Amino acid sequence: YSLAYPDGWNLKEENNGSSRDVLIVAPAGKAFVRIAGFKDESVNSAATIEASMAAYKGSFESKQDEVLKEFKSEMGDGIGGFMASGRMRTNDVIYQFLEKGLLAINGRVLVVRGAVDTTEATMTQAEFEAQVKVVKQIMESFAVK
Repeated sequence: YSLAYPDGWNLKEENNGSSRDVLIVAPAGKAFVRIAGFKDESVNSAATIEASMAAYKGSFESKQDEVLKEFKSEMGDGIGGFMASGRMRTNDVIYQFLEKGLLAINGRVLVVRGAVDTTEATMTQAEFEAQVKVVKQIMESFAVK
């Protein structure tokens, strides 16, 4: 894969035989992008992809530290995609997140989540908007080779 991110952001990568996990974190943890790719053998048809996306959307109801604001999904040509946005709490910091996922009938799953700290004492509105822009650029730069 290829990925572009700014100088000063830290990259941590964990790979094993069946999954890859990449975490890119802004200085002082004000924003991050996490990319997870893995294989799920149970995802093997359009029906299982749609069921998986519906179950994922439903899982937010039981997550105490995440609130779903919007969720959209679509299915086409053996690939399902979703977009989720909302707020999450990690280490007592509330982040606004955007998440995109792709699921294919061959069991391949890719999830990309970008998040920016919403604490007013941490950043001005202009700094927040700049971080959102950088996070989106990182997410869009990710490409599988």
